[in-house]
Amino acid sequence: MQKWEYRIEVYILRIEKQEREELNSLLTEYGSEGWELVNIIPQYKMDTSRQLFDYQILDIQENLLVFKRLVE
Repeated sequence: MQKWEYRIEVYILRIEKQEREELNSLLTEYGSEGWELVNIIPQYKMDTSRQLFDYQILDIQENLLVFKRLVE
């Protein structure tokens, strides 16, 4: 049976054009250590000062990057 270990990292920046190079370097570094990115989970912050059609506008505050690698 395969066993996995997991790693969760907080990535503060939004993933926009200017951050792609930084994120690519991070993913390459982790990949060389055997980590595989399996999910990016955006963490939203509700802005209670603005509303749009009865919904509060949400801003991404940070992203959780979830990695896994096989335990040998």
